[in-house]
Amino acid sequence: MALNIRGIQPIAWGTITTTGFLTESINASDKTDEKIIDGDDGDQAIQITGFGLKTDVTLEVIPKSSVDAPPVCGDVFGYGPTGDDQILITIISIDRKKMNKDVEKWSIKGNFMPTITLTLPG
Repeated sequence: MALNIRGIQPIAWGTITTTGFLTESINASDKTDEKIIDGDDGDQAIQITGFGLKTDVTLEVIPKSSVDAPPVCGDVFGYGPTGDDQILITIISIDRKKMNKDVEKWSIKGNFMPTITLTLPG
């Protein structure tokens, strides 16, 4: 059955496919560093931003049976379409949650910086 949306159309629906996983959610947060310089009177005189740019990403996934173990912290991990459009992050942490009457879920947290090129191993 086709998806039917009536009324105001959402910008996007659903999540991005991640090979080996059922993706429940993806949260991406763009960030910049900030430097505040105070003037002689103690009030802020200068705000500098736009450096130290990065995107923090959290993937909430359910591993498929073909995935033996979670990826390792420090590894490069790809999600989304394969090829040049795949989004690559450096894994910072992985939380594994096992529950009674539910499937195992992983929270994979990582980041990428626009000035650093990442490549998948292998």
